[in-house]
Amino acid sequence: GSPGLTPFYAISPLSGITRRVGPNVAVHYSRGMLVGSPVPARAFTLPGGVGAGLRAEYFNNRTLSGPPALIRTDAQIQDDWNTVSPDPSLPRTNFSARWTGNLVAPVTGHYTLTLTADDGCRLFLDGKQLINHWIDGRESPQSAEVDLVAGQSYALRVEYYQAAREATARLDWTLPSMSRFGEAVEAARAS
Repeated sequence: GSPGLTPFYAISPLSGITRRVGPNVAVHYSRGMLVGSPVPARAFTLPGGVGAGLRAEYFNNRTLSGPPALIRTDAQIQDDWNTVSPDPSLPRTNFSARWTGNLVAPVTGHYTLTLTADDGCRLFLDGKQLINHWIDGRESPQSAEVDLVAGQSYALRVEYYQAAREATARLDWTLPSMSRFGEAVEAARAS
């Protein structure tokens, strides 16, 4: 079966642990890390700060090499092409993409950026590589933490390649108000 299906009967890890240790043992729990929510289109501006969105370059190879087969503006990176090509000018497999633009945070604070890809992905902010997961593989979220200042523009570059089967590329963030990392640390400390 598929890991994406909901079984008829399931026990969560928390429920299983709580049942196993019994009522005389206190189990401390915190949700901890949240994957976050999609980075909204309003948080992106094109290179040069003119216009909303990201410059998207798509290539007919896995290596981002040669001239792009397609250049367009994407509002955000929230793509789940599954087994369909992102555009008729591109193959269904063995393609790559590069998104560039600026990221502008709505509030000052500590953010978690999560890049999820089926196959390889990299994320750069102001020229610094924060995520490097340039390997063939199933959909896998990769996260990096960064401090951002409200209203400040950060140069963003996301690179992606698709090797075979499904194609997914998503950029999410956890806003400072959504972070529960400290809560998870306290739960662990109390255990």
